Amino acid sequence: MNEHREIKAGVGYTIGNILIKGISFISLPVFSRLLSTTEFGYFNTYVSYEAIITIFLGLGMHASIKTAFYDYKGKQETYISTQSLIVLFVTILLLSTYLIFRNSVNNFTGFTTIITVFMIAQSFGAAMLNIVNAKLTLTYNYKSYLWYAVYNTILNVVLSVVLMFTVLRDNRLLARVAGASIPLITIGLLSICRFEYIKGKKYDTGMARYALAFGIPLIWHYLSQQIQSQFDRIMITNMVDAAATGIYSFIYTIANIFQIIFYSTDNAWGVWMLDKMVRKKYMMIREKANQYMLFITVIACGMMFVSKEMIMVVGTSMYLEGINIFIPIIIGMFFLFLYTVFVGVEYYFKETKYIGITTFIAASVNVITNFIFIRIFGYQAAAYTTLLSYVIMFALHWFIAKRILKKNSIKPFFKFKSFAFYIIIVIFSGIIVTVLNPFPMIKYSVAIATLCVVALITKKTWLPFIKPLFRK
Repeated sequence: MNEHREIKAGVGYTIGNILIKGISFISLPVFSRLLSTTEFGYFNTYVSYEAIITIFLGLGMHASIKTAFYDYKGKQETYISTQSLIVLFVTILLLSTYLIFRNSVNNFTGFTTIITVFMIAQSFGAAMLNIVNAKLTLTYNYKSYLWYAVYNTILNVVLSVVLMFTVLRDNRLLARVAGASIPLITIGLLSICRFEYIKGKKYDTGMARYALAFGIPLIWHYLSQQIQSQFDRIMITNMVDAAATGIYSFIYTIANIFQIIFYSTDNAWGVWMLDKMVRKKYMMIREKANQYMLFITVIACGMMFVSKEMIMVVGTSMYLEGINIFIPIIIGMFFLFLYTVFVGVEYYFKETKYIGITTFIAASVNVITNFIFIRIFGYQAAAYTTLLSYVIMFALHWFIAKRILKKNSIKPFFKFKSFAFYIIIVIFSGIIVTVLNPFPMIKYSVAIATLCVVALITKKTWLPFIKPLFRK
């Protein structure tokens, strides 16, 4: 019974994740037409700041809820309430500090006071939602998780559009900001009220110390992740202009479909791999990893071959100049995927400290190279610096995973030549698409030929997976 519950919960969380990101992509044709490239760029810069502020308001505490549920049995509601009050206090402190120095902050960000207030309030809601979702995950309450996902996503889009055509028709950027923030603000306020009205479940100083001691060291890990994925947009806005950020963000949002796919499949892969590590079935991991990588490689190449057509369908001609950065973004995300294939080794042996270190190194490289090359080559350089940072992350995790296996007297069961084969296919496809995009018929002919050659070479990888399906 418990196994069925866990499977249902896993499917529910995956659907919720895809639903949130999927609706964001579906709404892209709407907002890419309702907003100018400058407005679209400013909104994506707003989202980048909001993601970073959320980390500081939450202080990484939501990650401690899993262990706290075992360490504070029978007092879990008090622990959740304590975290919520800390988030509320930090939010009020940050908002008060901003209002004192708002002129200096506004000059730096380029946002008005009302937009920045929305930003801080939305970050509060996002931090509270992290706490709520951490609790729901532990209790396998995937239905409530889906409800939050649906409510936040649909109201985000609908409210933004309604405001753009009514009371805020003359300020569509503010309409988009308000539409995005109000759902999260209501979730945050309703959640904290619910936690605080539970009789006798208020605040505990010892629990506060426990949560902060656990969460604060994780701030740099979460911050490095956001810097790597979001900070390039802030830098483009400051170093080029918001219109360039709009084009870059539009292309990145389309490419992000690929990341949604492999992060969703990684939920299943990570659990399966850890189970096989426990059972010491290393060769089975190697075999299935090849099938897994082949599957994701085909998706990556397919998206690159139809990239121009997707951009033309989803957006307008204003965004076509960004078509050349789609390829390096996808290749970078492919390297990000590759490290998730074997990062389970670090989780299994509880060597998770390396995850934060590698993320920080890669993020630092990304920021430094952005600062240098965006000034020289324009906003397009951000796609290549992101690619470089993900290559570094892959290489570091590869080295660490091999070192951990060797330290535990396990012969490395991942072979680099397997990874190299798929890397070559993806890079080759990217080059072909870049050269042949002006000639669609030739491009698709080469795509079909490439697929046939890859299928022939990898026959031993995919055929054992296909045969049982035909028997069934």
